[in-house]
Amino acid sequence: MFGGTLPVEVTVAFDVNRQSPIAVDLLVVYERPVLDALRELTARDWFKQRDQLRRDHPGAFESWSWEWVPGQSVPDQDLHYGVGAKGSIVFADYLTPGSHRAVLDPHQPIRLVLGADDFVVGPSEGAGAGGVTRPSGAPAAGAG
Repeated sequence: MFGGTLPVEVTVAFDVNRQSPIAVDLLVVYERPVLDALRELTARDWFKQRDQLRRDHPGAFESWSWEWVPGQSVPDQDLHYGVGAKGSIVFADYLTPGSHRAVLDPHQPIRLVLGADDFVVGPSEGAGAGGVTRPSGAPAAGAG
């Protein structure tokens, strides 16, 4: 079975998440209705419900989970996924209020920058020109 590879670069700020470890999940979603439902969740909701969502929707998405400490150096990741990806979502479990979620194109390399109170995502350094995406509901200032 063929699919794709999603290159991911991660930078973790020294003051990330009030200087506390941060859990991050990245999902590649294969079913449009599931993608639509997941994009409505906050990160807090995702982390509370993820085990049940995996049971309710077997095969509808793949997920990768990490927990990083402030200032941690993270090696580049190459995530391999299956055929038919409809989208991807990043959830970061910040202590601060907010959605802490971003919907991404799984066919484009990404760069994830985990800042003090929220994160930003954009194309990886090697992906060429492009904009930065802020998580849904994130303010323009103070992120990253």
